[in-house]
Amino acid sequence: MMQISSVYVLKYSSSEEDSIAKLPFENDQLSNLSALVEEPKSKLLHDISSVEDDSFNFTQRYSVTLKESTTSDTDDTEKSDNSIKEKDPHIIILEEIFLELKKNIPLLDKPRAILSQDNKVLFPSVIYMVEDVKEDVSAKHLYVYPLKDSMSVRNCVGLFSRPKKLGSTDAEKLEVHEVDNGFYLPEKDCICSFHVKTVGTQQKIIKTTKVYKAFAFSELFELKKINERYAEHTIDKFIAKDDPLKLTQDKYGVSFAGNSDVEVKKVKDKVTSDELLSKSFARFRGTQNSTIQKVGIVRFKKAIKRLNEYVDSDASANFNKFNIPTIDEENKKIIVNEEQVAVFAELIQNTVVYPAYILGHLN
Repeated sequence: MMQISSVYVLKYSSSEEDSIAKLPFENDQLSNLSALVEEPKSKLLHDISSVEDDSFNFTQRYSVTLKESTTSDTDDTEKSDNSIKEKDPHIIILEEIFLELKKNIPLLDKPRAILSQDNKVLFPSVIYMVEDVKEDVSAKHLYVYPLKDSMSVRNCVGLFSRPKKLGSTDAEKLEVHEVDNGFYLPEKDCICSFHVKTVGTQQKIIKTTKVYKAFAFSELFELKKINERYAEHTIDKFIAKDDPLKLTQDKYGVSFAGNSDVEVKKVKDKVTSDELLSKSFARFRGTQNSTIQKVGIVRFKKAIKRLNEYVDSDASANFNKFNIPTIDEENKKIIVNEEQVAVFAELIQNTVVYPAYILGHLN
C-alpha cells in the first residue's frame, strides 16, 4: 500500500505554465486515501532507457531511467537548457513537474474551482506524492491518475453508511450528505509514475519514469509536441557550427542538402509531420553506446550499397533509390534530403526493416 503524503491536481501545458493546486487534506484523511488508491503494477515494463535501444516498437507499458551524480541540492534543481535537452522527454516532462511541486503550491480553496460552468474538469489529472526515507536512501514518487468529467459531482444528495449500527438493529447507520460541488478522486488506472531516488553521501540520483498507459500519457502531456520540439533540436545538433553531432567511428558529419535554411526547414517539416520520425529524432542522442557510433564508415557504406541493391532486386521494396542517403567521402559528410530522412532515421537508429541491412548484422 502506498503511503500518500500529499495530493495535487494538474493541468499540464507544453507551451505555457502548468496549472497546479494542492488539495488540503489532513494526515488522517491521507491515510484513509492511501488505503483506497490502487498502486500500479510495475512488472513487465519494457525498458527503453538504453541508448542502444532507439527503437519505438515498445508497447503501451514501458519505463525510462536516468542516472545522475550531483554534489549539492542546487545541481538537482537548477537545470541548464543544454543539459535538459540531452535527457529523454519522458524524464523531462515529469522532472519539471516534480520540481514545480517543490515550490509553494497554492491550496485548492474550493472543490468547484476545478470545475467549469458546464461541469467539466479543468484539471485532467491527479498526482499522489509518496515519500520514503530509509537510512542513506531517500525517495519520492509521483503517481499520476486521470481525473475525468464523469468524476465531477454537483447538486446531489448521497447516502453514506457508517460503521455504527442503527439502535439495536443489525442495519448500518446511514448519513445523508448534500454535495453542492465536488469530485471523486481516482483510485485506479494510473497513467504514469515518476521516481527520484537519492543514494548515499555522494548524492547519486536515479530518476525513472514508468508509463502504464502510453496513449493516455501522450495525450495528457502533449508528447507529440514535445517530441517535435526535441526532434528539431536533434537536427540542429547535426548542423551546429560549433561541435556538431557526427556519426560513425570515422566522425562523418551530416549535411541536409547543403544545410541551407530552406533545405533544413524541409527536413524539419518532414520529420515533425510524421509521429514516428519525430519520436526517432527526439530520442536519438548519438552517444558512443549507440550502434551507429560503433561502426566505421566502411560498414555504413556497405549498408548504403546493400540498400541500393535491395531496391534493384526486390519488387516489394517500399522505397526507391532516391530515398537512400548518399556519402560524400571527400568532405566526410552523409548527405540527406527531405526524401531520404526516413531511411536515414532507420540507419542511425539501427532499425532498417530488412534484417540483412541492419548495421549490427553486417559482420
